[in-house]
Amino acid sequence: MLVGLALTAIGGERTLVRGKNKIMTACVAKVRADLPNLDLTSSRTFSEEEVRYFRFYGLVLKGCVHHFGWRVVDGRRLATHVYLPPTPRGTILVSHGYYDHAGAWRNVIPLLVAAGFRVVIYDQPGHGLSDGARATIGDFSEYVSVLTSFVALCRARFDGPLHLATHSMGGAVVVEYLLVSDPPPVDRVVLVAPLCRSSAWHVSRLGHRFAGSWVESVPRKYRANSSDKAFLKFVREDPLQPEVVPMQWVGALGVWNERVLTYKPLPKQTMLVIQGGKDGTVDAAYNDKLLQRKFPLARIVAVVGAGHQLFNETSAMRERALKLMVEEFTREGE
Repeated sequence: MLVGLALTAIGGERTLVRGKNKIMTACVAKVRADLPNLDLTSSRTFSEEEVRYFRFYGLVLKGCVHHFGWRVVDGRRLATHVYLPPTPRGTILVSHGYYDHAGAWRNVIPLLVAAGFRVVIYDQPGHGLSDGARATIGDFSEYVSVLTSFVALCRARFDGPLHLATHSMGGAVVVEYLLVSDPPPVDRVVLVAPLCRSSAWHVSRLGHRFAGSWVESVPRKYRANSSDKAFLKFVREDPLQPEVVPMQWVGALGVWNERVLTYKPLPKQTMLVIQGGKDGTVDAAYNDKLLQRKFPLARIVAVVGAGHQLFNETSAMRERALKLMVEEFTREGE
């Protein structure tokens, strides 16, 4: 019974799902099959399927150049979007969260571009359109290696400051990147609902210890991580959302949690941490203490009433989180 409870904490009982959007399931499969390599030297005409994909996920932006294609890192093809405003003031590289993909940032990308930033966002390995076993990784260092490669690309291709914007698991990736890079070649950093420990950390670790060697995955539970019902419905119907929690990923997160404790603090790195006041996905209290030990200059702000998906919350809470992020990236001085 104890093991059963632990597995429920990891994946949870399956919530009734109406089914994936069949039209978009076929569309994203076609986009994935036909996607060319990323070319930042010239624009191209997007296919009908690509345009449909952009519209469904809110990735159509006017008044900027949009590049889209594969970028190969460590042998994996990673779906990558690059948005270029006419007169950029800098670049923001996005590291998204677990289960998500570029479409989860549909409310963020337009504001960052409107504020004058180039935006580079890629689907993490095993997520969205990118290559890799769905929603899993051998070790979080693989995510960090991918991020490191994209930082190098941005530094080589674009002038001006380079900032990092993250959500959830993407925050864990950036935390390790910052702590192992000497010095980290980025400017400002915003972590939104960063994942260090989950809210069910101890129980999920127990489940992995007892069942990780003989259970490959457990069914995903679609949690109410936002008070926006339309968003929750959209996620359930999104064909790019995985349906399981691989035990390999749970184990990799556990290894990362132990490893990050061994790194020396980075006393000069400023960052903004935005937490949801009602986030039931991550253990914000533990995570905030860890982040302030590793980054003494970190500034932590909570959005009252918000869940884990702060950028996909109801309007008032979403706008508060977005305002905090844009202000951090556009403020003058240190």
